[in-house]
Amino acid sequence: MNKMPAAILSLCLLTGVATQAKKMVIVPPVKRVPVQKHPMIFPRIRTIYNLYRNTNQNFCAINWLDRPLLHDSSLYRLPPDERDIENNVRQLDMAASYSVSGLSMLYHGKIHFRRFEKLLEAAESNPHNNGRKIFISLLGHILRKGPKKAADEFEPVLKRIIASPAAARINGKVVIGSYRTDYISPKQLEQFIKIMRQRCGDKFYFVATIASLRGKRLKNYIYFSRAFEANHNKLPESEVEAAKEFLRGYLRVCDGLLMNGSNHVDSVNNQFQREFYEQFICRIFNAVLAEPGNRGKLLGLSASLGYINHIAGGTQLENGTRNLREALTAAYAANPDFIIMPEWNELNENTCLEPGVNRSFSTKRIIRYFVQKNKCKLSPLPGDDTGIPNLIVSLRAALRAGDNFYVELLNVPDSPDSQDYTVTCTLKDEKGKVVKKFAPVSFKSGELQEHRLTLGLQETASHRAIKPELKITTDDGKTIVIENGLPFTRLQSTWNRNYICLKQPIRDLAKLKHFKVGFVPQKANRIRFDIDAESDQDKLRSIEILENDTIVYAYDKSGELTHGK
Repeated sequence: MNKMPAAILSLCLLTGVATQAKKMVIVPPVKRVPVQKHPMIFPRIRTIYNLYRNTNQNFCAINWLDRPLLHDSSLYRLPPDERDIENNVRQLDMAASYSVSGLSMLYHGKIHFRRFEKLLEAAESNPHNNGRKIFISLLGHILRKGPKKAADEFEPVLKRIIASPAAARINGKVVIGSYRTDYISPKQLEQFIKIMRQRCGDKFYFVATIASLRGKRLKNYIYFSRAFEANHNKLPESEVEAAKEFLRGYLRVCDGLLMNGSNHVDSVNNQFQREFYEQFICRIFNAVLAEPGNRGKLLGLSASLGYINHIAGGTQLENGTRNLREALTAAYAANPDFIIMPEWNELNENTCLEPGVNRSFSTKRIIRYFVQKNKCKLSPLPGDDTGIPNLIVSLRAALRAGDNFYVELLNVPDSPDSQDYTVTCTLKDEKGKVVKKFAPVSFKSGELQEHRLTLGLQETASHRAIKPELKITTDDGKTIVIENGLPFTRLQSTWNRNYICLKQPIRDLAKLKHFKVGFVPQKANRIRFDIDAESDQDKLRSIEILENDTIVYAYDKSGELTHGK
């Protein structure tokens, strides 16, 4: 409800800027020599979330839309410090399996010092293992306390991380930043850094996070982006030059720049605004850093899969896996020294990169591909059946009447070799009736390739749910039929709060020997479910019954889950 007036106001203001401007320009690409040969990549972890706590209705009265796939409540029985460190070790190991450099952490102030220390202690248990490196950010409100008070609060953190072998380093120095730096002036930042160097030595780089880029009349990214859209990817030259000078002000007193919020670079229709990110933000940051006096300073950028805060109402749609892929493509193309990814496990904002029940290991497979491609070292995940294509199926969890239906089929390369295969997709409704059968689509396993299959509004109007079934034919004549286990889309006539996409790699489907469900009506409007499931390859942990998106019953062999709740 708050976005629309702001969007209308910005368009009115920007029209005035554009008509008065003497010269409209496209920001040209600039070739900057990065400090790092390969950018480090850090998903940002929120240590308030963990793998041992039941997140269903645990933190908030409104149900979250996804949950950690690798939940393990047995950790809760450990002593508190041991439990938290073991949880962090698992998170770091999990991140390492994505081929990322480690995890970034927001430091919320001295009341969270012990949380920071536990993450560092977990990383120090094996500091040379890839994926156990920590990049620390302090929150902007610490800087707002003034240079000396901010330094007093952050000094123990910086000294601790400088002493740690698990800290992320560039040229032998640890790298620190802030959630946002432009809360304060460049002069205040200069004073803060000076105090920290006096106390901690010249052993760190500080990068300034620009969360609200300012020009002459355009005062933040939203104003710039609306002007960019309204003027066909051009901006007033005076605004571009003013924005560069704004960046220079901070760069004169620190060691680099960071844009860490691509999940808020969105268009008026809630899509990731890739062209604005790529052609303006990345280019203007690169242009200033390429200037002679700034060579050798660091560039940090961002990439995310979206932002769907169903509680607060903010949305940047995932668009299948396209948002994540486009953000990573844009960030890598700009040759940054590091990439911060919001966020590893922010459940309430649905930015989660860690494996989730509704996204499985899809994000892991995509991030791993981008990191490995950058280093020219593609390889399949350990344990993968490479006889099955590395294909991810994505679709929306729920749609309202009038929303467009799509199913995205994405091939993710994991080998330098390439083989052809075709996929025939059949869509069925909740009764098993065929809604539409599409013509076969072709893939090359060595290419990152998407096919998006859509239905018109009339084709979905009479159905309550639509689910895909696949027939895959490889070039050696092998046929793979998948009739069960893929996600489905709920169709409803009115409002919707669930804007996430369900994503399922077909290599990660449960390998069930058999699965049968029976429904037996009972007295007092009750229903008995008879469920028979068995697997000789995968360990079955639990069975859940959901009403729309909400768990209404769960069963597991240990009896840990409370039945009927």
